[in-house]
This record gives sequence, C-alpha cells and structure tokens, in this order.
Amino acid sequence: MYAIGPFMIGIGVMCYSHRLYWITKQAGEGQGSGLMKANAWHHRADAVSSVVALIGVDDLVHETPVSSNGRAEDVVQETPASSNVRKTRGTTLMTRIWSLPANLKIECELNVRGQPIGESGQTFTRWLGTFCLSHALCPLVPVAWTRVPQKNKLDCWIEIEKRWIIDPEIIQPANQMSWALHLLGELRRNRRTKLKKKCYLPNALKEEVIGKIPRWADEQDYAALVDYWFLPSTKTLIDKNKSSRGFQKDIARSGPISFAQTADKMAKESGQAVERATLFAKVYSTKDGAPVSTAVKEKIDKMTAILNNGCTLHGERRDGILWAKDDAFAQVIGAERSGRVRGVGFGPTPSGRSGSNLPCYTSTPLSSTETANRMTSLENSHQSLRDELAQSEQRHKEEVAEIHAKHKEEIAEALAEAKRQSDAQHKEQLDEAKRQFDAQHRVQMEDMMSSLKAALDHLSPDLSTLGYSGLFKVKADKHSARACFQHHGSSPRTPIYEIEQASNSLIMRYEMGSFGYGEMRLIDFSKFCCKVGICELPFHSRRSWWNVSRNKIYSLICNPWTAASVSFALIIMLIHNMV
Repeated sequence: MYAIGPFMIGIGVMCYSHRLYWITKQAGEGQGSGLMKANAWHHRADAVSSVVALIGVDDLVHETPVSSNGRAEDVVQETPASSNVRKTRGTTLMTRIWSLPANLKIECELNVRGQPIGESGQTFTRWLGTFCLSHALCPLVPVAWTRVPQKNKLDCWIEIEKRWIIDPEIIQPANQMSWALHLLGELRRNRRTKLKKKCYLPNALKEEVIGKIPRWADEQDYAALVDYWFLPSTKTLIDKNKSSRGFQKDIARSGPISFAQTADKMAKESGQAVERATLFAKVYSTKDGAPVSTAVKEKIDKMTAILNNGCTLHGERRDGILWAKDDAFAQVIGAERSGRVRGVGFGPTPSGRSGSNLPCYTSTPLSSTETANRMTSLENSHQSLRDELAQSEQRHKEEVAEIHAKHKEEIAEALAEAKRQSDAQHKEQLDEAKRQFDAQHRVQMEDMMSSLKAALDHLSPDLSTLGYSGLFKVKADKHSARACFQHHGSSPRTPIYEIEQASNSLIMRYEMGSFGYGEMRLIDFSKFCCKVGICELPFHSRRSWWNVSRNKIYSLICNPWTAASVSFALIIMLIHNMV
C-alpha cells in the first residue's frame, strides 16, 4: 500500500496546475493570445506528469499503443518503477501542442531571415522534432530526405498548418511548406544522428544494435536503418566523416538552443541586433565566460580587436544575426563557402536564398488521385506551353526571314540608286571638266597663236631685208591639211618641194600627179628647178655649185619644221633682248 503523503502532494500539485490552467486560459482569451492558450494546456499536462513523477509506480503509467495514424501524441515514455533509478525528462512529446483545439492556432515568431525565435519559435522547433517519432509522418528510411514519399511530407504540412500561423510577410505562403519541410529534414537528420550515437556502438554486432530499438521506432524502419549502417560503403563514409570531424576543434556550447534563439535573447538584453562575431564569443564559451579552447580564445581576441576598431554592423532585433562578407568574423575565420553561412544557424545562405525566398518544394509525386490529376493537368499545361513556344519560334523565324529578305531588297535598291546617282554625278563632272579643259585649251591656243603672229609680224621686216618676204605666204588649199600628214594610216610625211626660176617668193600648193597622194609642193618661180634630194641643173651654167647650195638652203628653209624651229629661236632671242 502506497504512502498517503506523496499521493496528497501529487493531488495538491495537480490542483495547483489545474488552477494555473484556468487562469492562463482566461488571460489568453481576454488578450486574444494563442500562445497563452497553449501554455494553459501545458499546465494541465504538467498536473498529470507531476502526479506520475511523485508517486513513481507502474500502475499509474500505461504505455498507450500507437494508433493507426501513428501520431506522436499517442507515444508516451515509460517511467522506471524503482525510486533508486535516476529519473530523466524522457522523450519530448509536446502533447499540449498536439491536443490543441481545432479552432486554435499559435503564431510562430520569426526574424526577417525566416529563423524561428522567441518562445513560440522554440516551441515550434521542438514540436516539429516530434514528427520524427512517428513512422506514418516521418519514417527513418529512406536515408535521404529527398527520397521520403511526398505523401508523408504533405501529411506533415497538413498537421503544421492546423496548429501554426507563419507570418506571410516574412515567408510567402507559396514558400511556407518548403521552408517548414526543409527545417523538418534537418531535425530528422539530427534525430538519426542521436539514434546512431546511442545504439550503434563501436565493434557492436548487428544483432546487438537491432536489439536496442527504441520504443517509438518502427521495427521495420529501424532494421532497414541498421542494415544501412553496416554497409561497407556506409562504414567507409563514417570513417571519413570521423576523420574530418577530428579537425574541428571548436565545439559550440549552446546545446539544443539554436544560434538564432541565442542571438535573439542577446538582442533583447542589449536592445540591438547581434553580429556573428559577438555570437561566436557567446556560444563558444562556457557558462562562466571562459573560451572552450586556446584556439577559440585567440579568435575571440582578434574579433574583439576588429570590433573595437570600429568594424561593427548595426541593425534591429528582428534582423536576426548580422553578417557581411568582410565583417570581423569573416576576417578571422575566412571567406564563406558555397551553400551556407557559418555562425548564423539554419536558413541564411551566401546567395541570400533563405526561407523567405526559397522556391516551392518539389519531390516524388503523390500516389493519390488528386495529385495524379494535378500532375496530368500540369503536364498538359506544360505541353501546351511547349506547343505555343514552338509556334512562337516558328513565327519568329518566318518574321526574321521576311525582314532579312526585305532588308536585302532595300539594300540592293539603295546600292543601285547610289550607283545611278554616282554615275550621273561622275558624268556631269567629266563633261564639266572636258568643257573647262577645252575652253582653257582654246584660250591657250589663241594666246599662243596671237603671240606667234605678233612675233612673225615683228620678224617680217627683218626677213624682208634678207629677201624672204614671201616665205610665209601660204595659199589656202582646197583639200584638208590633214592629207599632207597621213597616207593610209602612215606617219606624217615630209613635203616635196619644186623650185622654179621666177622670184624669191614661194607659194605652197597641193598637186595631184606623179608625186603621189598627199604630197605638198612649194614652187619657186626661178629659172632653176629641182626636187628635194634630186637637182636638175643646166649643164651650161657656170655657177652650178652655187645653184645647188642655194637650192639646198631653200629646201631647208622651206621645211615647216625648220621654219618653226627658227621662228621659235628668234622669238626666244627677241624676248631675251626685250628683257
């Protein structure tokens, strides 16, 4: 028979907790706070737990079998019967959240980076971890979270949506499911890590590990997980991870409290946001403020020196943990690697892709009819979009070809028009140049003829004194002067002269006869006659040598080229004398 004292104490604690339940509930209803209403249910659950803990008997604790839906609130940790065994807090069940009424929801407090903070944020994270205790919601296998059936994930999101309100201004409604399931995946991995650390001891046999199955675990899932642990590839990966873990000397001392929760608590105390260098000094130190190692102390000292030099960041409390690529933490620890930001906890990434802007979650399709229909409609929509895209590309190609042909025609027309204009302009320029050249040449010839005539007029008296007054009197020929120079396309010919005894005057004429086509003759009326190069002299003449010489001199003087040369020389001499 059990003692009356502990029983009465348990009854008193139960009554006290029940009274707190009604007080908290009324205050929550008066202020409209969902969190206070949830705490009221927490006090009622503590009343029952206090009775069980104080009495410490098996009769008051019954292991409730897991229902078909596998909800975590149906799983209860068994309390040891002996009072000599040290009592632990057991597995976190969060029954007060699971038993919330259907019309009651709790608002999850978040910072601007989408990290749960405050009391409600911590409660949300702890309650989300209880999903890992249910095989129906979050099974232990498959190992990869991306391979967990989508139906399980959708069921998890339905349970979350029933009980929690996520700020749509921080995390868009389309991204809330992705954000929550991403956090659940991290908690599931941590749960398996703790389970492996507890059950998978070094050098333990497979049967021994299987025999250590927790009460909340599903036998089939746990056996499959143990099989995975004993695979050769998994053992190789375990050894590699242990070796890599050995290089990490800095171990945080924040425990189950996240970095975001710790930073939020520090921000409440200081009244401003905390940057990760300050948070590093907090979480890597013991309760009395001493760094966990000498290396950590050196890093903290360097960060503190940089912060004291003015390299600090400023922000509001809801901004979360402040960080930058060149802050004090980065200058000491080093640049960030791709995929995550050190020292800020779950959520933020170097590219800025946090929970507030993650894309909608996608994974393996559901097996339900609704999801299949939705997938079919999406495929049809995708196919229609592809058809529209193909048609648009075809229209674009046709338009481009048409524009190209039109552009080619325009270029050809422009080139032809430019050529016509250029030819017309060139022809006009040539005609104008020819007219100018002809006019200039005509003027030059007129000037030259005038000068030559003046020079000849000036020389006429001198030539008259020498007996050559009729040397330049030329009789016009009725035939073309060109005939004197061309003979069937041949070069200009030297005229043939005939001198007769008459006077010293010479008359140029054109005669047809034995002289051939185009021959020009100068006739001197004297009693002597000869041809150029062939002299016919009377044999009775006493002065035959003089006649021959005179005829040759006449022939030379009567040559047009000689006359022109002599005239030109005389003109030069006269100009020289005048100057």
